[in-house]
Parts: sequence; C-alpha cells; structure tokens
Amino acid sequence: MDGLHSKYLKYIADKLSMPISIASIPFARRLKEIEIDRLDIIVGLQRSDEREKELVYISPSYESLSYRFFL
Repeated sequence: MDGLHSKYLKYIADKLSMPISIASIPFARRLKEIEIDRLDIIVGLQRSDEREKELVYISPSYESLSYRFFL
C-alpha cells in the first residue's frame, strides 16, 4: 500500500522501531475488527458522537478535507 495514510503509519512505526502490518479491508469490517481487538488503529475515520463513545481520536487531526464546488 502506498497511499498517504500508509506512508504516515510506516513513518511513525519506523520512528518507534515497531513492526507494522497494513491491510486494506472494507469499512464495516474495520469497525468490527476494532471492536473485537484484532485491529489497533483506523486512519482517516471521520469523527462522530457515536464513535467517540468507543474510540479514541487524536486531536488535532493531521488531515482536514474540505470540498468546494464552483458553478
């Protein structure tokens, strides 16, 4: 995987001298894997009140996207 998120994770793992395994899995499965403790981190997950009850978000986030359409 060579996307921006995977590059961030590889960089952080390298600086911490930690092994890392990155997998591309469907969104619903990612949430389930977090819930049953088989996944440690989800990158790029949008914050919501419901998810904040179960997950820890890092603030400020390193990325903020906004979309604008001009007509």
